[in-house]
Amino acid sequence: YVKSDLNSGPFEKDQKEYLTSNLTECRERLFDFLSYMPPEKLQAARKRVEEENVANRDEFDGDSDAGVYNPVVLPWKNR
Repeated sequence: YVKSDLNSGPFEKDQKEYLTSNLTECRERLFDFLSYMPPEKLQAARKRVEEENVANRDEFDGDSDAGVYNPVVLPWKNR
């Protein structure tokens, strides 16, 4: 839901707070949903994501012309 037309340019403080709070709520609802999954399947999927992230990072680090590198912080590691 967007209250008004979107403009290009930097976020205003209230826009950033609105987006951040909604993304946080979305993440928490996903965790609620994932609580219904079999724990062993969920753990296996998370392990696969972590392994793929490591492989991607290792592959990326060899490229000096790639620009900015933003490492992924896995949300389940902060719970």
